[in-house]
Amino acid sequence: MPPVALLLLLTTAGPRKRLRAQFPRATLFLACLVLLCAAHGGFWAYAVGVPFFRLVPEILLAAYFLTGAVLLTFAARVALRGLGGWLGNRGFGPSPAGQAGRVGRALVADALPPLLLGVLALAYLLGTLYVHRLKIPTRPPRRRPSGGPTRTLTS
Repeated sequence: MPPVALLLLLTTAGPRKRLRAQFPRATLFLACLVLLCAAHGGFWAYAVGVPFFRLVPEILLAAYFLTGAVLLTFAARVALRGLGGWLGNRGFGPSPAGQAGRVGRALVADALPPLLLGVLALAYLLGTLYVHRLKIPTRPPRRRPSGGPTRTLTS
């Protein structure tokens, strides 16, 4: 969200009150996301033999990009629920009388948005994971006791 739009959002009393109410949950979510990324990065750091502190920037970037994917998914969820409700009301009325109308409205307003959201969320997640993979730094080459690098069979 651009800074000006965020400033306008936070200057009104209603959104600020809602933001304060959701702040502990959002902080807990972000902390869990960072811990999940740290566990994933720690596993790879241990497997490769790289010090964990070299992965801290990558872990923070991964949490940032995953948070962006979650925010995009929530925005799509709100939009799809609104669109499904509008289509259900437009096509079948707010409270249809017949069985076919009730089933059609339930399908359009209640079942279609989560199905589309699943496709969008999967695309966001795959895009995030494809674009931002944890870049594991290589460990420095081993050295002989004399100070020179060791030779491998291929060199």
